[in-house]
Amino acid sequence: MAGVVLLLGHPERAAVLAALALVIALLVAIGVDVARGVARAAHAVGHGLGVVLGGVAFAVLIVPAWAWTRLMRKNPLRPRSAAPSWPRVPPAEGRPRSLGSPSPLGVASRGLLRQALWVLECVVLVLALNYGVGWAFDRVTGRDGPDSLAVFLDPATGGVSRDPRNDSPAMASSPWRERYFADLQRTTGGYWPFTDFRPEPFASPYLNLDGWTRRSYETPGSTAGRPLVWMLGGSTTFGEGQRDDYTIASRLAHLAEEAGTPITTANFGQRGWTHFQEMILFEQRLELEPEPDLAVFYDGANEISAQALLDEAVPSNTSVLAFAERLAGTTVATRFLQDGVAVAPSDDLWHAYTQRSMIHKVVHALAPTAAGASPAEPDTDEINQGGARPNAVQGTDYLVTPQDGTDAGRVYERGKRITSQVAAEHGVETLFFWQPVAYNGEPQQRAIAELSPSTIDISRALDDHPEVYIDGAHTNEEGARLVADAIWKHLGPQVRAWYQAHG
Repeated sequence: MAGVVLLLGHPERAAVLAALALVIALLVAIGVDVARGVARAAHAVGHGLGVVLGGVAFAVLIVPAWAWTRLMRKNPLRPRSAAPSWPRVPPAEGRPRSLGSPSPLGVASRGLLRQALWVLECVVLVLALNYGVGWAFDRVTGRDGPDSLAVFLDPATGGVSRDPRNDSPAMASSPWRERYFADLQRTTGGYWPFTDFRPEPFASPYLNLDGWTRRSYETPGSTAGRPLVWMLGGSTTFGEGQRDDYTIASRLAHLAEEAGTPITTANFGQRGWTHFQEMILFEQRLELEPEPDLAVFYDGANEISAQALLDEAVPSNTSVLAFAERLAGTTVATRFLQDGVAVAPSDDLWHAYTQRSMIHKVVHALAPTAAGASPAEPDTDEINQGGARPNAVQGTDYLVTPQDGTDAGRVYERGKRITSQVAAEHGVETLFFWQPVAYNGEPQQRAIAELSPSTIDISRALDDHPEVYIDGAHTNEEGARLVADAIWKHLGPQVRAWYQAHG
């Protein structure tokens, strides 16, 4: 088995199987009855599965059927009574009897093939029942995935998956984190031309959305006579991991207030967006809303993530995989996935089965960590910047390569040129910043090398504070404060110049 697995390209699994075979051989050599131990373990596992599946089947099928029969006073399993008659008993004569015994001979024991078929039938029945019950549960609860039962049973999250970043050391001192990340998952949005989506209004104690913007801190008093500053970027600008009053935009408003030059900030940051999407939104809002005095663009992580999805340096977004799957059957006009990360059909089949498997749901509900559960799907730019390694970052479907970094920088610069032209036509001063991430490898350095001087590189702003990261790109509120300090060094003089120009 280890050899077959090795030929299929899984050396780690082959090594595990080979080690297991060696251990078994040693146990047999010293006289341990391995077969008996395996039989007992299999019996225990089978008994446990039987109890779990039996309990689920009883709750899902038997109890509703019993309630229906009690309500309707009918039992569909009871045959209709026939006319009374004498029972007919087949004569025992003619049946072969054993020598010296009045009892007929019993039926011969099943052959090996018949036993194997019987076992196979039982396995198929259990697998089908496991899938069917899990499918029915997902349909009834409106949730999907291996962790849907855990979500259903957990009142603390209010019916959404628990974000694993709750357990990040960077969030340990934030007692509001459970409610915050649960609220973050409840935010919704709909399609919007050329930007992928538009957020819908949302209100909670820590996260509030109104139109395209997230609520930010406002200096008390009238807003008249203050410069309006738009903030555009991805989820780090949005403030993933921070409450409304502690995002980068809110921190900048605090710094401006402390400097005696208050500003009004509008946080247009959107989760997972790249600069090209921000550029389109910027142009659209300039035509529909009062123009801002200053616009700050904060980018970097998503630029590289998006370029890793395609093999050609074209404007993209971090949702391109999901769009391609829905619209074109997991294909796009360009080459779709980079070499070396193809998924075996058997893995796809197993993944599809485990998404519905009731056994997996029970295991995830009882022991999500032991089951290897991932209760919440992190945001795309979090996944793609996490788990970094030299020269490559392993994502869920692809690898981030040094060439992706080069492509990201060039595509970003193309979008920035258009943004600058649009801003100049409307008389809006702009500032562009390249953000810090937890891992600054070769792809990130390649992207920075492509930046023109108009982009301010603050990618090293958090090098001395790795403890603020809650994942590969997002930070806690202290991280947002440090980034705001780095941005204010450049934004502050612009704000002061505005006040001087406006008396």
